[in-house]
Amino acid sequence: FSEAVEIYFADAAAGYAVAKAPLLEAIKTARDRLARRRDRLEEDAADLADPEQLKTGGEVILGAAHLIAPGQTELAVDWLPGLVIKLDPALSPSENAQHYFNRYRKAQRAGDEIPAQLEKISLEEQYLDQLEQDLAMAEDRPEIDAIAYSLAEAGYAVGKRGHKKRQKQAVSNYLRLTAPDGAAVWVGKNAVQNQHLTFNRANPDDLWLHARGIPGAHVIIPTSAGLPSEDDVLWAAAVAAYYSRARHDTAVDVDVTVKKYVRAIKGAPPGLVTLRNESTLRVAPLEPEID
Repeated sequence: FSEAVEIYFADAAAGYAVAKAPLLEAIKTARDRLARRRDRLEEDAADLADPEQLKTGGEVILGAAHLIAPGQTELAVDWLPGLVIKLDPALSPSENAQHYFNRYRKAQRAGDEIPAQLEKISLEEQYLDQLEQDLAMAEDRPEIDAIAYSLAEAGYAVGKRGHKKRQKQAVSNYLRLTAPDGAAVWVGKNAVQNQHLTFNRANPDDLWLHARGIPGAHVIIPTSAGLPSEDDVLWAAAVAAYYSRARHDTAVDVDVTVKKYVRAIKGAPPGLVTLRNESTLRVAPLEPEID
């Protein structure tokens, strides 16, 4: 009988690995695409780093148009020594000036747009990191499906959107644990569960825990029945460390705050948050016993 059980779980694990493979590939593809977008934006930012110089170039070309010969590739003027303006020999002086003014306006817009776009890319990369961690922690098909749906909803073209029934099942499957001194502890094992626990399930005065600065679980300690003991908070922090990317480290920093000080990031994917008034505990990851 024990041999049959061992074979069954080995086959199940192999099946889960097959189900996870295309999701890992989708995460890698999405991450590569974001990296290319970041490179292009950073190149644009470097090219357009000094808008006023572009404006000056257009003004100088207009002021010295009578000095520009057909086919000329550079322009230098006596009243601005050291300034050399590149010219397109195929364009007229007025067209060259307009080209500089167009680049100037683009650079002005880029000054506002590029930082915002780079910040959006950073948030998407954090979300992909979280989904990759979710996939590493997924232990059954509903949890794997939840990650597939999260990727699809984020526009990464894996699986199908919707399937509210299965999404609801994935949300309801968060861990419900009991700490040694009796405190209830809830653990989100993926981005969907994290979002649900923090913003739908937890009360404002509940304790909220998360491994500092890395993908991992949102952990909630309900306080409606009273504040937990210090030992239970340390135990929950160790569980939060275990359900994070740093689960194999010997010590992990875990932030603890009150849920009302946790805010969703506007425009960010589910589960990404900012927090304040936090304390940081350094704990060893602990795998809890689960019935």
